Amino acid sequence: MNYKKALGWGIAIWIFAFAVSFIIFPLHENDRIFFESIMPVAVALATTFAATKFLKNSKNNQASLGLKIGLIWLVINIIIDLFLFLPANTPFSLTFSEYIKDIGFTYQ
Repeated sequence: MNYKKALGWGIAIWIFAFAVSFIIFPLHENDRIFFESIMPVAVALATTFAATKFLKNSKNNQASLGLKIGLIWLVINIIIDLFLFLPANTPFSLTFSEYIKDIGFTYQ
């Protein structure tokens, strides 16, 4: 597996999801249910696109590789989020419990 490529796609997925959330953030306060409906779709689209590109030329067992890469991307997204949301001095500050309830389960 090309770990550098996997890391790049994982970061790209996070950037796409963050960009979508930034663009639609006014919905977070005004129409929270709609916001919470859009975000999993955005993450799923980005992940599907990345997985298609990543696995396109794979000669290995794609199911096994897909599971591995999915877990790697999950970890990448959560780690980046934790650096952004957990420190108390950031505008997006959340406790770990709040993060899991509000954002963490979106990645499931």
